[in-house]
Amino acid sequence: SVTELHWSQLRIYAALLRHCEFKDQISGDRCTLRLSTINLRDDQIHTQEEHADWVSLEEFLQSTLEQWARWQKTIDAHRQKMRASADSLEFPFTSFRDGQYQMAASVFRTLRDGQTLLCEAPTGTGKTVSALFPACKALAEQHVSQIAYLTAKTSGRQAAANTLGKLHSAGLDANSLVIHSKVLACHCKNGSCDFLPDGRCPRTIGFFDRLPAAREELLSRKQMDDKVLDEMGEKHNLCPFELSLQMIPWVDIIVCDYNYVFDPLVRLTAFAEHERSMGFLIDEAHNLGDRSRAMYSATLDSRQIRELRRACKSALPQLARSADSVNRSMGRVVNAYDQLPAAENELPKSLVKAVDRCLDVFAELDINGSDLGAEKSTAVWECFKELYRFKVIAQLFGESHRVLIEADGKGAKRHTCIRLACLDASDRLEKAFKGIHSAAVFSATLRPEQYHLNILGLAGCENTLQLPSPYSVEQTGCFVCNWVDTRYREREKSAHHLTELIHLVRHAKHGNYLVFFPSHAYMSQIAEQYSKAYPDEDMVVQQRSSQAEDRQEYLDNFFTKRNALGFAITAGVFGEGIDYAGESLIGAIVVGTGLPGLSLQQTLLKDHFDAGGLNGFDYAFRYPGFTRVLQAAGRVIRSETDRGIVVLVDPRFNDQFYKNLYPPQWNVTPCVDSSCLLQNLDEFWNDVV
Repeated sequence: SVTELHWSQLRIYAALLRHCEFKDQISGDRCTLRLSTINLRDDQIHTQEEHADWVSLEEFLQSTLEQWARWQKTIDAHRQKMRASADSLEFPFTSFRDGQYQMAASVFRTLRDGQTLLCEAPTGTGKTVSALFPACKALAEQHVSQIAYLTAKTSGRQAAANTLGKLHSAGLDANSLVIHSKVLACHCKNGSCDFLPDGRCPRTIGFFDRLPAAREELLSRKQMDDKVLDEMGEKHNLCPFELSLQMIPWVDIIVCDYNYVFDPLVRLTAFAEHERSMGFLIDEAHNLGDRSRAMYSATLDSRQIRELRRACKSALPQLARSADSVNRSMGRVVNAYDQLPAAENELPKSLVKAVDRCLDVFAELDINGSDLGAEKSTAVWECFKELYRFKVIAQLFGESHRVLIEADGKGAKRHTCIRLACLDASDRLEKAFKGIHSAAVFSATLRPEQYHLNILGLAGCENTLQLPSPYSVEQTGCFVCNWVDTRYREREKSAHHLTELIHLVRHAKHGNYLVFFPSHAYMSQIAEQYSKAYPDEDMVVQQRSSQAEDRQEYLDNFFTKRNALGFAITAGVFGEGIDYAGESLIGAIVVGTGLPGLSLQQTLLKDHFDAGGLNGFDYAFRYPGFTRVLQAAGRVIRSETDRGIVVLVDPRFNDQFYKNLYPPQWNVTPCVDSSCLLQNLDEFWNDVV
């Protein structure tokens, strides 16, 4: 138990007195140990005493040191084997692709020299193995103590796990750990385990008593994924998520989400303690700018606050009253504005105080599941997390933050949102990168380079690298269709032309196609029109919200069929991170330039970059939009044998701005009308490969 851990700590402190400069002041054969604990809810100090003789304390110290020494010998033996295997490890493929050796060499030098690298490695380079293979070599030579591979999405973590499997098969005797989100990994969160009546998880009670056996058994496993952690959690009655966190100091390679390193509320102590000796591999880096802004933002939603009040009204009236105070304070903030949405540079101090008071009530109350029931208890703790995030971000609020105030409806049903929005987290990222030993930051889409250097806090980065595509120009047919205007005010007028264009492309060659749209509304409009025009043709449309099973059902159309037509969102789950290899996808139609939707926050983002001497419209709209286009287009060619088309639908793609950003492997052909497009498609598909 935790109390027993504290007693053990106290006994060790006492025994150590006999080995320090105060030993001459110690007399007698016995001593009194006093353990004092403070209840933060009522400020009461509780004291326990224990009498012990010096001989038993010395024996306890020696026993503890022997246990620790045995564990350290086990760890040292494992690391010696790991370094030897990594030193002799051969590249797990027959040869390096174009660009792979260059990237691998750059990553190794970065980790060896304690530097930072920004690398654009186009689709097909094999970024994951080109980062992990040299990282293993850096581990072998002890340039870094551990490797952390960070990604933005589940698909990225799976790609890293698959690559580590190949390295293990090639002889690497290292262990790796994949950390999943608490919602997925914790059995109390995913419904596989029930809370006790007092609200505690049964697998956390006595956790540290059962941890050593599980930890030692896990050390021998090469890959600690969700299945292995679930197995160990079941065997030793431990929470799999907490078990994964406890394994961080002892494994060689950790694969996890960005937030465990960069988010101020989620950041793990284990990384903070060892980051000056660790090497970080940061994949999908084009996502880090947006993600970091979200990490330093917080939102209060009146619906959630009212749900907190309803959940606590009977059982915890004091907490319900404090929630009501937060809700009223939000209302006063909103009422100060005649026109919404609105933005402010200063924090609403009265609201911050109301949130602080509500959190104080949380701290004072002994809240558990028996007070509220499981469903209400979950709602209360979810709201607590949002309130706490709001408090922390309010403390970090700076020049790059704005307060966004939104509301709709009237009276008691009015819905209010107050957001502390971070417009630019580059200074936070810069500080984080300066605190770590080394980092290789990479993605397939980092155009233009200077934009990404700026938003990722890497303006002083020592090394940058842009690799050529490993694929030939002949593999991709890229066509710009400038007769269909996709700008918002022209969409109704051009809908018929777009529908006909999709039909033309699909029937130029039998196969699977994806059509990417900048918004759900636009996608739904064209999907409905296409369905009416061609009722006998099958198509699948991405839903606004869907579960993993729904997403897999959507993808099965491409992995099992050879005449699928899918409608998807450019910045959505199907436009990034999915490997449509071979004939799974032979064409992508990208509708529009991918610009983020016009909103108050995007306007503020533009103004922020303008004020910093940069082109605000490019930084807030055009660069992020084209990154989405590149990601969507990158789904088509996934191997040396793939052949496919990318159709860019919008006259703006002919602007010099976009031409400067086109990848070299795009042999772009402008098409002035449907006849021109059809002719070019026929020529491309009829060419002998």
